Amino acid sequence: MQKRTTQSFSGGWRMRISLARALFIQPTLLLLDEPTNHLDLEGIESLSEGLKAYDGTVIFVSHDRWFVDKLATRIIELREDGIEDFRGTYAEFLARTEADDHLDRQAVVAAARGQKKG
Repeated sequence: MQKRTTQSFSGGWRMRISLARALFIQPTLLLLDEPTNHLDLEGIESLSEGLKAYDGTVIFVSHDRWFVDKLATRIIELREDGIEDFRGTYAEFLARTEADDHLDRQAVVAAARGQKKG
């Protein structure tokens, strides 16, 4: 069996190794910054299922709408005028707060272009 350092693995495999290491020591809090960036669809689904089964608290930042809608039970939106703290799924957040869908790339680009013209 050939031994390899973690530096020789791809970003996706390093993410899996880091997550496995973190789960092995059984933390009560996981902080994840864009955890799906280097994962394929199978990896994203596995990660979401693993995090659903996790008993601790997970705080994550993600632009992956499917991942956010699948896992989030509380949305904290940071805005210029303050913080919106909403308990519920991302779909419920959009429906109740009438907020722009920040994860819809086309809508965000269109809104930004509209603001520049105005």
